[in-house]
Amino acid sequence: MSADSKTPNSKTSSRTASKTPTSNTLANNTLANNTLAKNTPAKNNAEHLLLKSNLKQLRLPTMKAEFEQLARDAADSNQPYEQYLLQLTELEVAARAANTLNSRIKQAQFPVAKDRLKLLSFIEVGRGS
Repeated sequence: MSADSKTPNSKTSSRTASKTPTSNTLANNTLANNTLAKNTPAKNNAEHLLLKSNLKQLRLPTMKAEFEQLARDAADSNQPYEQYLLQLTELEVAARAANTLNSRIKQAQFPVAKDRLKLLSFIEVGRGS
């Protein structure tokens, strides 16, 4: 019976040992957390590329073109994040409105306005004046 009682205890102790973090595990977690907390250039570059890719996929070309400059301006003037986003989205909305207007004018196929002075001079030359 003592053999049976030793087996569960040894399993329990091995389970307990595996659940208890070792000093190496704690050191690795601390190192990982410190690395994640730092704002490394490689991380910034990866996030920057990911942001550009997301803006392209979402079809937000104006935001993609303007976010860097607006972010620098917002950081320099200590603007709140919401104000930065508001400016960025306002630019996108204005660009889309302008693109829509230009597209509708092109689609309407309005007659091309002719230069009246050239037309008048052509008529005068034809009269022999």
